[in-house]
Amino acid sequence: MKSYFTVLIAISLLLMIYGCTQKGGATPGVKYSNYTLPISGRSFYIGVVPTPKSIPATTMQDLIDSYSEAGKIGEVTMVWPSGGWYGACQRLQDSRTVEAVRNMGLKPIINLNFYTIAEVPVKGLQLMPDAPPGVNASLKDPEFRRLFIEEARNCSRLFKPEYLSLGNEVGAYYATNPDSFDDYVSLYGEAYDAVKQESPNTKVFVVFSLNQLDDADQWPLIGKFGSKLDLLGITTYPYRNYSSPADIPDNYYQRLKGYSKKPIAFTEIGWPSTFARSSETEQADYLVRFLNLTKGMDVEMADWLFLNEPAGIGGVAGMISGQDTKTISLKNPDGSEKKIYGVWKDLYNIPLSK
Repeated sequence: MKSYFTVLIAISLLLMIYGCTQKGGATPGVKYSNYTLPISGRSFYIGVVPTPKSIPATTMQDLIDSYSEAGKIGEVTMVWPSGGWYGACQRLQDSRTVEAVRNMGLKPIINLNFYTIAEVPVKGLQLMPDAPPGVNASLKDPEFRRLFIEEARNCSRLFKPEYLSLGNEVGAYYATNPDSFDDYVSLYGEAYDAVKQESPNTKVFVVFSLNQLDDADQWPLIGKFGSKLDLLGITTYPYRNYSSPADIPDNYYQRLKGYSKKPIAFTEIGWPSTFARSSETEQADYLVRFLNLTKGMDVEMADWLFLNEPAGIGGVAGMISGQDTKTISLKNPDGSEKKIYGVWKDLYNIPLSK
């Protein structure tokens, strides 16, 4: 579900020009909701994907405003390069995307995903290595491996990023390609070493889906990466398994500590506001429940899925995620605030000790 995260060149350049645009945000000392949050201090970053409002039709100013607003209610944001991982870092350099994001006061989380999702005739949707033109789509292929490692090295050299993910929801790849997963693990390890040579302070990691870890009992996969995980990346959408936030077990997140001693990067969290059994109230309740369930854990970041609700999710992304996913947003398509938006701003206003 990542195609709509693409940052276009024109947007990036305009962000550089209009970096001081005032839109939205939280004012210190102001209470925005009637919720009492279960923490008084915050040791983790928060962020949101800066999707623009879509009703009426999105304008360039809406795009600029969404990035400006994301910088006023968070400290980090995901950067998903368009066009796959090959050549991604040069495209980010040419578009000045990373520079623009930092100009908004945000730390970029750069994502280089090694696989792609494609619809194959007869077979349907398939996960496969995202091979550059003329290169075999195999994680054993020496040229594929060389190019992927060099891409990770290039990102590290060009940007010295605070965060670099080298695989998103990797359990999905394992589910359809179990025999080549160890090839990915070794590829990741070599890329990890290359990144550290260029940028020792970059935190390098992979992301697992907590839903997949549970549903397919993929927990042993975490241990395959050994010490070469600076963080354990997790996406979490518990509404797919539980009817309400109150139904989420008390140990739902705490049990992660049994599989990794690394800080947890919640790269995607969320609950829809419009669903067969959900509402804006339950969405806001989930954020408070999340804070309760992760209290005392070593959390690096928590990133909500969307700022403004997108008009729709098309193509393969829509087929996989479902249309209710688009309502995992802090605001409506017209930019008006959902109930959770006030809770989120209260969270942002909690003193950060990082």
